[in-house]
Amino acid sequence: MKLFDALHPRLTVEPVARQHAPAIQRLAADARVAATTRLPHPYPEDGAVTFVAEATEAWAAGTDFAFAITVDDVCVGTCTLKQVRDGQAELGYWIGVPHWGQGYASWAARLVVTYGFEQLGLARVEAHVLEGNPASGRVLEKLGFAEFRRDAAPCGCGDEGDQASFYALSADAWSAVL
Repeated sequence: MKLFDALHPRLTVEPVARQHAPAIQRLAADARVAATTRLPHPYPEDGAVTFVAEATEAWAAGTDFAFAITVDDVCVGTCTLKQVRDGQAELGYWIGVPHWGQGYASWAARLVVTYGFEQLGLARVEAHVLEGNPASGRVLEKLGFAEFRRDAAPCGCGDEGDQASFYALSADAWSAVL
């Protein structure tokens, strides 16, 4: 299954699979990616292989839906609906540093959020952004997410004491954005 937008046919999102692991490993190992995500640094040598295996199991269980973001069939990052339950999920995404600033996160998040509302029947999607990552906040705001609180960053995200902005988008607000 590949999700794509007719306006950007070179760009797709598809369930993460073994063939994405080498690119995920290389891109996730960059400290600049870890600084804005829950990815550990240093990234473990088998981190991508483990991530793909766990993501495949979670997809089958219906709890997490991890997508590889690809451009011309080359993985440039990931976008995931996590902790799917009771009609809600958390959106998370990251893009490898060589691909920053090209709009890939906005485009991929739009496709994955659409999948969540239309295919999974979600009523609400939440996300959080570290204070030092305003570009990620702009991605969410472009999609219609609204900030609903500022608080300590969730465990495993950023450095101890970092602050985060928490955002949410309802299915009703999403259909108004489209």
